[in-house]
Amino acid sequence: MNLLYVLLIVMDSFWCILIARLITVSYKVTDHELKLTPGRNYNGLIFELKDG
Repeated sequence: MNLLYVLLIVMDSFWCILIARLITVSYKVTDHELKLTPGRNYNGLIFELKDG
């Protein structure tokens, strides 16, 4: 039961990181094209948008 709980936490963290990376990548192109300032706030999370 403990192992299942730990696995659930790990998977939840993994999906949060994965979704955050997808949001960062999708907004990176938009911000670069519109020349917006980096480090914008999306859904309460701050992403550092860098070229490259």
